[in-house]
Amino acid sequence: MSSLAHTMRARLAAYLAGTATLKSVYDWLVAETWDIEQRHDPEAEALTYEIKGPLAEHSSGFISEDELRRLLRPLVAAVPVPASS
Repeated sequence: MSSLAHTMRARLAAYLAGTATLKSVYDWLVAETWDIEQRHDPEAEALTYEIKGPLAEHSSGFISEDELRRLLRPLVAAVPVPASS
């Protein structure tokens, strides 16, 4: 998993867990991915568009925040949990 994709998933997980706001995740995502095509990171690029689609639907009022969370939840399933030492 690319470093950026991992960070994106971790930020989504924080939002879904209630430890980060949607605005903070959105602001970070926009700043980090405005030039995603130039990063040559296919995994992060694909994940960016998987996230931005539901975010756009939510910000346009087409889906509720509950629906947004439901759509984003599968995207964080790939975040590995560090083993305890």
